[in-house]
Amino acid sequence: MRSLHWFRNDLRLRDNPALADSARASGGLAAIFIVDSKLMAASGGETPRHQFLRAILESLQSELQERGVTLIFKSGQPSKVIPKICSEYKIDQVTWTEDYSPYSIHRDDQVTEALRDRAIQVRTHKSRVVFDYREILTQDGRPFSVYTPYWKRWYARLEEQAPKAKPLPRLKGLPVSQDSPKQPSLLASAHASALDLPSSNEKGAARRLDQFLERTVGLYAADRDRPDLDGTSRLSPALRFGLLSPRQCVLRALDAVRDDSSRQEGATKWINEIAWREFYAAVLASHPSASRRSIQPAYRKIEWNDDPNGLKAWQEGMTGYPIVDAGMRQLLRTGWMHNRVRMIVASFLVKDLLIDWRIGERHFFNHLLDGDPASNNGGWQWAASTGHDAAPYFRIFNPTRQGERFDPNGDYVRHWVPELEALAGSAAHRPWETPLMAGGYPERIVDHAERRTLALDRYKAAREAHKAIGT
Repeated sequence: MRSLHWFRNDLRLRDNPALADSARASGGLAAIFIVDSKLMAASGGETPRHQFLRAILESLQSELQERGVTLIFKSGQPSKVIPKICSEYKIDQVTWTEDYSPYSIHRDDQVTEALRDRAIQVRTHKSRVVFDYREILTQDGRPFSVYTPYWKRWYARLEEQAPKAKPLPRLKGLPVSQDSPKQPSLLASAHASALDLPSSNEKGAARRLDQFLERTVGLYAADRDRPDLDGTSRLSPALRFGLLSPRQCVLRALDAVRDDSSRQEGATKWINEIAWREFYAAVLASHPSASRRSIQPAYRKIEWNDDPNGLKAWQEGMTGYPIVDAGMRQLLRTGWMHNRVRMIVASFLVKDLLIDWRIGERHFFNHLLDGDPASNNGGWQWAASTGHDAAPYFRIFNPTRQGERFDPNGDYVRHWVPELEALAGSAAHRPWETPLMAGGYPERIVDHAERRTLALDRYKAAREAHKAIGT
């Protein structure tokens, strides 16, 4: 038997059940990565995430070559590309890691149908999540709509059914023609912006995980909301592309607690964040329309502002609110933003500027290295109070108080907004109370108190209209 493994968001060799399945094929295996032209068109071309992906693929290609396996690069529609490759190399089975976004499910169904028509076996495996959307259900078999009971069931299942990581498989490659491009042309760009990318191979991601669990996780519960501290794992880009599996992360965290019980609180909180990621994946799988509209019908008719100037100021980090501007500049320069700051800047766009959350969701998706359809959508619908278990509509972050609370000395703000470097301590969060420095930091583009009142009115009006029409 000859097997083909289709790499997608599982760009690693270790703990990759689908790859291990292909490796057992007696006739050897081939590996493929496809640049899906539809996904590239949807993102508007190359993004920072694609730069990171290109670096990851170079590392993966090298690791596979060392083990005698050629990574084939193709671009196009997977349901056409994969059958053609199977015919060329006389493939008997194709393996891949399951994905749960609406587009991915539809795409994979198309590929499965095309392969079965050719009598080629399809074998899919779970490794993007510890538990998928079919495994964590209410007692009556429905998806959870509130996170806390979801988390309790998720963690109980973890204790009942401890996952096991797959070892590094022994690989035997098929002979592959050498005319396959080294990298797909759609992932190459002469105009890529310069970013300081994180480690682009699974060994580097594993080292970062080890460092986090050894040095940081004990204080994670206390420090995770502090953008001025290195208090988080910063592994979200690695999880996004599968340099690590969430199962590896959870198992290593549990090992860290066994080695040192003082890590218990922090490790449990970090595992909780991994479960949030899986909750959002389950929500999107169960509610595919969430990618296009608010989950809660009561908020589908909110009156949003058409404010191109406000949007531009937000995107460029020039709103006059230091914590917002610091976060947006960090995003532009690094392709990453601290999670607490993500919530602050999202709340500001939606409830201070009153701009549709979907516009912010798209901006994040196009700039984040860890841009993931489910997590990104879930985070934005949480901030906009429109999703499952979202923040109540009347919870509106005061950006100044948020900055003072979570960046108490102003270090994060001064790092990303150098115009404020002369303001010592927490004064950096209130530059309007000090004469503006030469070179100028912008005035606040809106008054938070006024916009808070307006946002409450808009949300209430949408709720009342929804009740009036009874839908």
